[in-house]
Amino acid sequence: MGIYFKKLLVSLFVSLLTFTLGVAISSVRRVRHHRRCFRSINLAGPTCREGTVTVRQPLDAPLRVMILRSACVDSHSVRIQYMVENISSKPIKDFQIRGIEGYDRNVDAGGTKTGVLTMGLSLNPREERMGVIGSSTSSAELTGYQLTVSSVTFADGQVWTGNSN
Repeated sequence: MGIYFKKLLVSLFVSLLTFTLGVAISSVRRVRHHRRCFRSINLAGPTCREGTVTVRQPLDAPLRVMILRSACVDSHSVRIQYMVENISSKPIKDFQIRGIEGYDRNVDAGGTKTGVLTMGLSLNPREERMGVIGSSTSSAELTGYQLTVSSVTFADGQVWTGNSN
């Protein structure tokens, strides 16, 4: 019976060691994946001049927008990697970020052009997400690009807009 007991102990030890290594490897992969999610991506171009890309953050906005990196390939285009964070205490169902583009001359109906990026992503309080937005035109020189939070829809259906006070 002594030899069977020793084999049982060895089998139990090997099984426990295998399980522990599996859990450790899985945890390391999960941590590496999480770090990879926030890596800077290649925006294919040199960094924009200081002041070209800005953020207008409304004081009461439940969403914070941060510029991680910007690239201006030429004087007609811009790409921006940004991060948003839910700074409210309530879950967000979706949100809109407005990109306001400034040009050296009239484009469409004026010297500015506005694009709205709607993201149907849920964000829990203090959760962050990364995204890329950009613009280009062949007819005018880009003089500025401003990001601002346009609207936020909470999970309970309440809506915040940039016009709220």
